[in-house]
Amino acid sequence: MDHTLHRYYMKEAILEGEVPLIKAYGKDPMESIHNDKRFAPIFFDAMREFNPLVISKILKEYKGFEGLKSIVDVGGGNGSILKAIISRYPSIEGTNFDLPPIIEKQPIYPGIQHVAGDMFTSIPAGDAIFMKWVLKNLNDEQCLNVLKNCYMALPNGGKLMIVELVIPDIPDSSINSQSVFQFDVYLTNMNAGGKERTVVEFQTLAKTAGFSGIQAMVRAYNMTLLEFHKIVTTDY
Repeated sequence: MDHTLHRYYMKEAILEGEVPLIKAYGKDPMESIHNDKRFAPIFFDAMREFNPLVISKILKEYKGFEGLKSIVDVGGGNGSILKAIISRYPSIEGTNFDLPPIIEKQPIYPGIQHVAGDMFTSIPAGDAIFMKWVLKNLNDEQCLNVLKNCYMALPNGGKLMIVELVIPDIPDSSINSQSVFQFDVYLTNMNAGGKERTVVEFQTLAKTAGFSGIQAMVRAYNMTLLEFHKIVTTDY
């Protein structure tokens, strides 16, 4: 098989909205990964290798976990991010939320409950919700679906923390900018509607979903932690 074939379909991706990998091979790439019992564990283990590095840097510089009683990690996989958070803040109760086939394989860990479900349907309640590298895989309509479910799951004063690559408003030649744009092209290659976003695009999604606003809190390598705030005011 020619594993570079999809590169020849970038024109269709740009002009017609085609997904190059699907155009080249006739299969949804993520569905193919999930169905490949040999390759899937390797792929998802590789994706999880980022977690210890990223959460370690976040925990050193970000104080937004202080005072929380509970937190939900949406798409938490093996729970490694929650484990790191709770190791630093043992009073927090963690919920690792992911699809049933993923959750059923996870071991018991003190302070964490594993909950299976679908983020497009509903999300467990918590003082805060954490999501890393989830929204980049979704188009705007899907993002709004998930963000509205997050909003409903949070109390007044709660917050959603997302960790994503953020496209700079003004492109430059820095390594960080190059990395972000490379990932954006990668998503264009394999994902219908998935993309990296600017702060303004995240702000628009947040406001449409009901959040009062967002704030960029800390950088972890080429990723940014953004807070989405839920503040409900009552007019008398």
